[in-house]
Amino acid sequence: MKKRDENSPKVFSSIMTLRIIFIYVCLSAVWIFLTDSTMGKFFALTEHKIWIVIFKAWSYVMLTSVFLYFLINKAIYFINLAKEEAENANKLKTEFLAQISHEIRMPVAISMGHTTIIKDQLGSMLTPEIIKSINAIESADKRLIRTVEMILDMSEIQLGTYRANFAELDLMNEIFGEIKDGFTNQCKEKGIEFSIVNKSKDSRIYGDKKSIRLIIINLIENAIKFTKKGSVEVIIEKNEKEKVNIIVSDTGIGIAQDFLTKIFEPFIQEDHGYSRRFEGNGLGLSLVKKYCELNKAEISVESEKGKGSKFIVSFSN
Repeated sequence: MKKRDENSPKVFSSIMTLRIIFIYVCLSAVWIFLTDSTMGKFFALTEHKIWIVIFKAWSYVMLTSVFLYFLINKAIYFINLAKEEAENANKLKTEFLAQISHEIRMPVAISMGHTTIIKDQLGSMLTPEIIKSINAIESADKRLIRTVEMILDMSEIQLGTYRANFAELDLMNEIFGEIKDGFTNQCKEKGIEFSIVNKSKDSRIYGDKKSIRLIIINLIENAIKFTKKGSVEVIIEKNEKEKVNIIVSDTGIGIAQDFLTKIFEPFIQEDHGYSRRFEGNGLGLSLVKKYCELNKAEISVESEKGKGSKFIVSFSN
C-alpha cells in the first residue's frame, strides 16, 4: 500500500483556509466601515476615539481569523484524510475482488475440465440422466464465472480503474464477425432464429472495442435468454443524423412499462426472489449503460409485455 504523504493534506488545507480567511477579512473591513460609520469620519483620524474603535474592531477580526484558520484547516485536513482512507478502502475492495475471483475461477476451471474428460472418455457409456447432470454442472460453472466477471467489470467502472483504448473500428468485421457463429448456434439449439442485418455501407465508429463488444454481447444474450420462440434480430444502420445505430430486437416476454425506468439500475430484475423464472444477477444492462456512457453513446429501449423488446444503441459521429 502506498505510504500517505503527511504534508500534502496540510498544504492543501492551508491554501484553502487562507483563501477563506482573506474573503472573511475583506467582508469584515466593509462591515467595520459601514456599521461604525468610520467611512464618514475617515478624515478625522486624529481623534483618539476613532483609533480606539478601529483597533477594537480589527482586533476582533484578527482574533476570529486566527480561530477560523485553525478550525477550517483542521476540518479540511480531516476531510482529506477521510477521502484518502475511502480511496484506500476502494483499492482494497478491488484487490479483494481480484483475489476472490482467482480463488473461484480455479476450482470452477477444474470442475469444467473434469466434466469434459468424463464426457469424452466414457462417451456412450453415459446414461441420458448422467449426461443431463453433467450438462447442468457445466451450465452452473459457466454461470458462476460469468457472475464473477460481471462483478469485476462493474467494480472497474465504478472505481474508475477501467482502461479504455479508443480507436476507429468496424463493427461488422471486427465485432459481429467474431461473435456471429456463437450466437447462431446458441439460437439454433433453442429453436429460435438469429440474424444480423447490415443496412449501412459504413459501420465504422470511434470507441473502445472491449466495452463496445460487451455492450453488444450483453444485449444479444439478454434477447436470447428472454425469447422462448420467434427470433432475435440485430440491425446496423445509420439514422437521420448519420449516427451508427445498433438495434437488438426480440420476440420475447417483453418488459412492463412501469419497470422500464429501472431497467438500467444495478441488481434490479423484473422477476425477483426465489420464484423468478430467469437466472441472472441484474448487472448486465447496468454495465451496458455504463459502457455506453464511456463511449459517449446513447441507449434507449422500447418494449411491451408479451410482445418483445427493442434496444437501440446510438454512437456519436
